[in-house]
Amino acid sequence: MKRTKIGLVLGGGGARGLAHIGVIKRLTELGLSIDVITGASMGAIIGAAYAQTRDIGFIESRFRTFMTGKEYQSIKGRALDLKEEKADSFLHFISKTVKRRIVINLAANRMSLVSDKFLNNTLTQLLTDEPIESLKIPFACTALDLVSGRETVFRRGSVLKAVQASAAIPGFLPPVSDDGKRLVDGAVINNFPIEAAKSLGADFTIACDVSPELEPDPPLNNVIDIFIRAHHAAVNRLKDLLVQKADVLLKPNIGSINWMDFEQIDTLIKQGEAVVDENKALIMEKLAAKQGFWQRLKSHLLSTN
Repeated sequence: MKRTKIGLVLGGGGARGLAHIGVIKRLTELGLSIDVITGASMGAIIGAAYAQTRDIGFIESRFRTFMTGKEYQSIKGRALDLKEEKADSFLHFISKTVKRRIVINLAANRMSLVSDKFLNNTLTQLLTDEPIESLKIPFACTALDLVSGRETVFRRGSVLKAVQASAAIPGFLPPVSDDGKRLVDGAVINNFPIEAAKSLGADFTIACDVSPELEPDPPLNNVIDIFIRAHHAAVNRLKDLLVQKADVLLKPNIGSINWMDFEQIDTLIKQGEAVVDENKALIMEKLAAKQGFWQRLKSHLLSTN
């Protein structure tokens, strides 16, 4: 009988994506093999690191090292403090800082608020650059090409460049140039590359969504508020459509943890573990049903030969 291949699809969400570590921990503890992994933004970072190492403990320790590193600490301590505003996403942060006219002044002369060295130095602590095709687990990640306005899916080539592109938050980090493309955060166009997982051979997909919920009845006091609300509503609708393609959707109970709040790593990992525990029966039930489909298909093919 054909073994059902499990594909894990990890969405973006900044520090909130640390919950993916807990998800992977618990899935592997249940004895489930992750045969394919895809992701966007932070999901691409953690997904690529796991596809390369198959060592979730190593990935957790690397993130703890990152939190005490100079790059993260220097960004935390700047006057433009990324955690000063209690925003649950980068766009909320932008909406608030625009009101203070900080970002407007910077935007006139800069492509991003932070140098690409910040991301590059972080990624080199987690990843060794090699072709995606050489990773221990088949992997893919998404990015948005600003030139064509279309999705780019990385299934081969430099894993470091692919993840850099997928995690380049527009406005926060500069676009990544690649073969005439200007690539930014994959979460903008496809936060849940489920079809990519299937194209790599996944028969059964588990998607993990760490994005914040759409805030009910937010304040709409100015043009920026209205623009941000319209964007969030569109992104939320796209998310709802994308996750319908997954066999199982996991939504860790992260609450309002800030997208830059890496210090919440313990809570985030625990919530990742908890959401798998809560959905263990559902995962096993749906996986068994999928395996039963392959058994029935095999029996049918044998009977017709």
